[in-house]
Amino acid sequence: MGSQLLSELEVRARLAGYPAVSVVGDPNYYGQRGYVMAEEFSIHNPRLVPMGNHLIKPLNAGALAHVGGMLEYPAPFAKI
Repeated sequence: MGSQLLSELEVRARLAGYPAVSVVGDPNYYGQRGYVMAEEFSIHNPRLVPMGNHLIKPLNAGALAHVGGMLEYPAPFAKI
């Protein structure tokens, strides 16, 4: 069920024009699905996330070339 949900998220994000999907979770689980440590793209999380658990997946080749910086969460996530 989780992988189907993740696949649907990636399809919808790609259709909406997003360059990548960022997650916080188990690197073994997400790594098998093409996610890598966000730090590989110099993308950092403003929250206290254990090293290696902030992962990202570019949705198109080169989507994160020359990108880096601090991830920003939309307002609804500010209270989580």
